[in-house]
Amino acid sequence: MNHLQARLLFWPVKFAQEEFDCPSEEILALAHKVAEIVPEGSTVVTDGDGGVVFELLNSGTAWRYHVWDDGIVEFTLRKQGQTIGRVPMRFMSED
Repeated sequence: MNHLQARLLFWPVKFAQEEFDCPSEEILALAHKVAEIVPEGSTVVTDGDGGVVFELLNSGTAWRYHVWDDGIVEFTLRKQGQTIGRVPMRFMSED
């Protein structure tokens, strides 16, 4: 388990204490899988709408993995403020 995955485990408790809506269990489980592939040094935040965002900024380049509240995962690469690419991603269920 990496530091991002460990941080996600505490979100339900943290958000309950702050009376803030936490992403659903399904979205947190998906975000836990996404955390396995994000670059080292990334940050993780809620998007405020039930989703989760991982982001790494480095020398004008931004890597972003957005887990939307509907379960869609989107990868975006930006350089010097311009979007270079945006790709939807699919994670296979273990069920």
